[in-house]
Amino acid sequence: MEGSYVAGFLSNDATVALSRQWENIHDILPNLEPLRFDALLNQREDKEWYKKIVGIANRQSSKISSFKEDDGLMMLLSFATICLVGAEHSDERDHFIKQAMSILLPVVRPGVNHT
Repeated sequence: MEGSYVAGFLSNDATVALSRQWENIHDILPNLEPLRFDALLNQREDKEWYKKIVGIANRQSSKISSFKEDDGLMMLLSFATICLVGAEHSDERDHFIKQAMSILLPVVRPGVNHT
């Protein structure tokens, strides 16, 4: 816990996918305030609690997510990617953006302290 937020641990694959998707959102909606997810994640990685978790994870022989949470998250992020592609190439842009955001916002909110 950090303040009133619970922060989670994301795999490298998930953080790369999230960063790309936020770049895509900014390309689709250039007037939207940019969310510099990479910079925010770098700040988080400098925190002592994060370094401790990474150290524990590196010493474990199994993954932190023992119930396929990473796979489920990657599946949801894949769907969000498809929605963003649909937003770029469809007349139903708003619908596709809402679908993507319904996945992306809950995932990144604890880590970026944006409400």
